[in-house]
Amino acid sequence: MIMEDRLFLIEAIAIGDKLISLSIEENGLVWWETHAIVKESTYINKVFVSTGLYAGVDGICLFFLELYKHTGHDKYFQIAQKSYLFLSNSLDTNYRISGSFYTGSLSFSFLSLEFFRTTKEVQYKVSAVETCLKFSDFLNRSSGEFLHGGAGNIVGLLIIYDETKDDRILRLVDEFVLFMLERTKIYRNGIYWDNNERYIQSLCGFSHGVSGILFAFNLLAKYFNNEVFHFISRLIQNYENYFFDSEKGNWIDLRGPDELIFNDQIANSFLKNDLSLFKKKSFMNAWCHGAAGIGITKLNSNLFSENGLLFEAAIKTNIEDTFSFNGEFASASLCHGIAGNSELFIESFLYSGKTRYFELAIDAGHLLIKQKRQLGFYKSGLTDVDSDPSLFLGDAGVGYFFLRLNDPILTKSILFPTPGFENSGSVDVGSLEGLNISLVQFWKLVFFSNFPIVSEILSKSNIVLDFSRYPFNANLLEFFDSVFYGEIACNKIIRAYGFERDLFGFYTSFADKNFLFLKANFNSSIVDSLVSSIKCGGEFVLSDCVKLSYLPELDFDFQTIFSTPYTVSLVSYFGPQTFAVSEFSYLILENSSTFTSISGLLDIFEHSSSEFVEILTLQIFEFVKLGVLVKSNFVN
Repeated sequence: MIMEDRLFLIEAIAIGDKLISLSIEENGLVWWETHAIVKESTYINKVFVSTGLYAGVDGICLFFLELYKHTGHDKYFQIAQKSYLFLSNSLDTNYRISGSFYTGSLSFSFLSLEFFRTTKEVQYKVSAVETCLKFSDFLNRSSGEFLHGGAGNIVGLLIIYDETKDDRILRLVDEFVLFMLERTKIYRNGIYWDNNERYIQSLCGFSHGVSGILFAFNLLAKYFNNEVFHFISRLIQNYENYFFDSEKGNWIDLRGPDELIFNDQIANSFLKNDLSLFKKKSFMNAWCHGAAGIGITKLNSNLFSENGLLFEAAIKTNIEDTFSFNGEFASASLCHGIAGNSELFIESFLYSGKTRYFELAIDAGHLLIKQKRQLGFYKSGLTDVDSDPSLFLGDAGVGYFFLRLNDPILTKSILFPTPGFENSGSVDVGSLEGLNISLVQFWKLVFFSNFPIVSEILSKSNIVLDFSRYPFNANLLEFFDSVFYGEIACNKIIRAYGFERDLFGFYTSFADKNFLFLKANFNSSIVDSLVSSIKCGGEFVLSDCVKLSYLPELDFDFQTIFSTPYTVSLVSYFGPQTFAVSEFSYLILENSSTFTSISGLLDIFEHSSSEFVEILTLQIFEFVKLGVLVKSNFVN
């Protein structure tokens, strides 16, 4: 659908001309400075020359390349080419950092591919591949999310492989698929990735949550025609939809209280034992978090019956939220603004052919033009920054959205990027482990990721669980129970499994990792006063985040895992942690009925050697720091 009214193209041209006036040119190279929020003594905005599609020169360069496609004006191609040369000349400086599709070397590879598609000059395709290979070690391998992690890497690499058919790129796709599979975590009847100290639970949204990961696995399922990837998508949706709120028509935003917004209120609520700030439901609607981004996975996951209703709920929420904005204050950005919200409308039109969706996107475009007339600029996605040049947070992104309105076929979505599917299902993946994954192999990886202690015992005992003999039911823990108890007869191993399994219930009983992280930080900051209280015989109790256990001595070299059979399990923001502290654990377990204060426990050992008491005291201090022990009148 090409717009007969060229209003949006005119606006995109105006943005392009403004960005040219803001550019810095030197020796035939062009670049821009963009804003970023950094934390020093407080959060402040700073201006940098940065790279990446999200907020760097790569994204602005991509906009000019697209503007050239729509206009045919050489000046826009020249700006794009000069900024591409700037990026090319600074590759070794700017891309030797951990990054992903939107934030690292894959941005430049994708940009090179777009230059090849535009010019048909093979040098650009070669550069796309060589950059991938040269900087592959710097791609983020610490998280699974789309914006900064494995899911984004999978999609970016898959797009490059689809165009180049280079087997070396396919091997990188396989590497990141395996990276994701090996880090799969279970929660109720679903799976997730990434724990973070600032989250209540792992997020649902597109940029940092499971929705972006679901998008990647949907593409893998379609491109390689692998039913296991379809099954994985089903499990991801189970996690995501557990947090769907039907009344709000949106998915709960599971991030913790934002320091930029709440600041001192966080500490005050913590001290007052007011958990409402940490546990209250909050919602956001944007590409990055909420229905506008999550909705796309309901559109391209039509294998599952409930997705029709969820998609309609996402569309309804997106309409209400996008057009209820006060145009003077709303962000215009792709990441979390009117332009980004409208991508769901455009993609829905392209998927279904229903013009009402595209009409909604056009209405949003008019809303942005109205904002520009009111304010004199398109409002950026950054706090206290009126205007910014970048693609995801500023003017280049608004211009990109206007080009999408002008011709959504010519300019494809950068928020929901996909490879072509002309040859999908016929790709020879050879013996690649991740892309050839079977359901049994998947279960083995998930079991190892979630039960590492038992897995190590089984490995040392040369015991292999046969997952193929057991049908999967809706509950993941029950499925693993049926496999484990059906295969294992050794009572000692069964006790170890039961102990590790109990940690799941222990963990989910206190779900707010954000609160736990703040508690740990707060305990550390006041540890000196707490230690003084211990020395004075202060009253301390066990934290609600602690589980004390006794594990009898096991065979299979179990003592290499736990140095003693007495263990303390502490729920922390990154999951349940278990470790052995024999003296402290023994002390608590043997005196649990009379445990009232630290000084009282120490008195039990008053006749012990001074060295033993000193060791025990030091252990107690460490547990105060960790939050295992808390003052009796302090928050639990």
